[in-house]
Amino acid sequence: MQHASYKALHLLHLVLLATVLPAAAVSSGSNGTDTDLDALLAFKAQLSDPLGVLRGNWTPGTSFCHWLGVSCSQRRERVTALALPNTPLHGSISPYIGNLSFLYVLNLTNSNLTGTIPAELGWLHRLRVLALPWNSLSGYIPATVGNLTRLESLVLLENSLSGLIPDELKDLQNLRRLDLQTNHLSGKIPEVFNNTPYLSYLNLGNNSLWGTIPVGIGSLPMLQILSCKIITSLAPCLLTPSIIPSCKF
Repeated sequence: MQHASYKALHLLHLVLLATVLPAAAVSSGSNGTDTDLDALLAFKAQLSDPLGVLRGNWTPGTSFCHWLGVSCSQRRERVTALALPNTPLHGSISPYIGNLSFLYVLNLTNSNLTGTIPAELGWLHRLRVLALPWNSLSGYIPATVGNLTRLESLVLLENSLSGLIPDELKDLQNLRRLDLQTNHLSGKIPEVFNNTPYLSYLNLGNNSLWGTIPVGIGSLPMLQILSCKIITSLAPCLLTPSIIPSCKF
């Protein structure tokens, strides 16, 4: 029940973020629409889609701005959101998603995804939400995520990601939510939090991290939730309760 409630709250958070983005509309003749169409078709081609969710909806006779899970900008026919949470897609994420240059939201929560996170996602310079939780993604968190300087929410919990937390996260100065819990991440927590003044939610729990918690975490002015539960061999840190009212270890 608690796990289901957490999923519901997480999805609500993503919906609220998406409401500030441009609404879907169709405007023909804009440059780049062929690129967006090709990227979406490449994404579809790498998914088995066992229930035919995309096969029955993403059809040639319909503008891709009206496809399930796709939103476009008001002034041009460019994809601004690809959101297919809780959709059994089954497959890997196509690197061609990196060609959706107007994308603000990529939400593939609980979509039975496998494979790695493509480094090409780092080309999405407008991206604000990257949500890939509750899948079976493996490999490293690509360092190119550090190129997403407008990113506000990075949610990768409940996968099989391994390796280090990339130092390049220090470049995500607009980050508000970082959730990497329940993966196979290892090594020390990098000193990346001196440049994330808006961070309000940080969860690194249930990994194989070790060492000390960086002092910069205790100085984050907006931080409300910090969870480092079930982290291997983390030394305690000094945190100001007034700064972090809900700190779980």
